[in-house]
Amino acid sequence: MLKFTTYTLFSLLILSAFAHCTSSKEAYHSKENLYKKTNQELHTKLLAYHISDSVTQIYFSFDNENLLYKRPDTTNSFYAAVKIKYFTYTNAKTRQLLDSGSVTILDRQSDKLDLKNLRGSLFSKCRIGQTYICEVFVFDLNKKTKIPYVFTIDKTTSGTRQSFLIQKTEGSNIYDYYLKAGDTVVIKSFINAENNFVVDYFKRDFPIAPPPFSLVERAAFNYKPDSFL
Repeated sequence: MLKFTTYTLFSLLILSAFAHCTSSKEAYHSKENLYKKTNQELHTKLLAYHISDSVTQIYFSFDNENLLYKRPDTTNSFYAAVKIKYFTYTNAKTRQLLDSGSVTILDRQSDKLDLKNLRGSLFSKCRIGQTYICEVFVFDLNKKTKIPYVFTIDKTTSGTRQSFLIQKTEGSNIYDYYLKAGDTVVIKSFINAENNFVVDYFKRDFPIAPPPFSLVERAAFNYKPDSFL
């Protein structure tokens, strides 16, 4: 396990991706039309992490404030039910189904809602050496709504972004591609446990982005690091 402060993270963030698989011969189109209404408020963060040459772990995280809580009768507590379902394909054109799976999260509450973050993960079979397309559906089963997501799983090599899991010191995953100054992170990589890495530090002050459609020529980025370890 390695600990790095914010400025040591940037070279590892250049690595990129998501992945998994099994086998099938026919083109497949998921029929997730049970709930046709889309719930854009149920924003879910997704993260893929390659834990071996053949398995990828897909993490998910969402807040419960926009879920619908119900209770069957006055003797029971309120509850919300969320189903996360995924499909993985060889690519967007052939849509050959390689793997699929799902998990349901139940959250029980008293009369007063306790706002919190709900999270978990699924495991998917996946061979190293190529990229895949992953389609994820997040269902609020009480509200009968869904929200779809599509992302690329990159397992072309053991050095892609998804081969590294970046966490805060207390163990929660970092889903974004930025940190605050002074943050300390833990970087894990099961698939690269026996490898050594060099971390480059670039001290750069970036100007404000130019307006859309402007003809301002961007200055070339100097890839010589200010320091490394």
